[in-house]
Amino acid sequence: MKVFFSCSTNDILKHRENYETIVKTISEEGHELTRDWLKRSVDLAAKNEPELNRGNHYSSVMSAIIDADVVIFDSTVKSMSIGHQLTFALDKSKPALLLANISDKAMEDLFISGSKSSFLTMKNYANAKDLKALVKDFLTKSSSKSKVRFQIVLDKEQNDYLEWAAFKYKKNKSDIVKVSLNNSAEQDEDYNQRLSNQP
Repeated sequence: MKVFFSCSTNDILKHRENYETIVKTISEEGHELTRDWLKRSVDLAAKNEPELNRGNHYSSVMSAIIDADVVIFDSTVKSMSIGHQLTFALDKSKPALLLANISDKAMEDLFISGSKSSFLTMKNYANAKDLKALVKDFLTKSSSKSKVRFQIVLDKEQNDYLEWAAFKYKKNKSDIVKVSLNNSAEQDEDYNQRLSNQP
């Protein structure tokens, strides 16, 4: 899979080990980064050299998110740009893992924790060992879920409901359709009997 990773460059030397653990785990699991920027930023910070023209990175960052199958963010250091990138990724229906080396309570207090997106997974970690396990688990689960894209034609009343529900429950329309399908599948005895008979 193609994986996009991002974090704040503020205090990058302080959190370097954790960020490098994420990137290393992605590689060890056989996946490819869509934008490999961490080493350069660490080197610049170690030399106390500013990263010039950061605004020029915008299009390459957004392109790397679009190109990715999944995205991973470390939000230990708060950043407006990380929030923007995560929102953009969720809008593009990218499975997203949001990590932070903070307490459970602090994780719950993050603004994005109010998101109802089925694409978002939020986890906090205490050390690099925890972090590696979380990244590996996310990548394994994401790669095992094959996706099928299809078009659907709805009656106006059905679309009106989807528009209303998307606004009311702060979800995108595809999430609402998927939840409805999952609920139907769970309640369908014939379908569940078929699944239980499969080897």
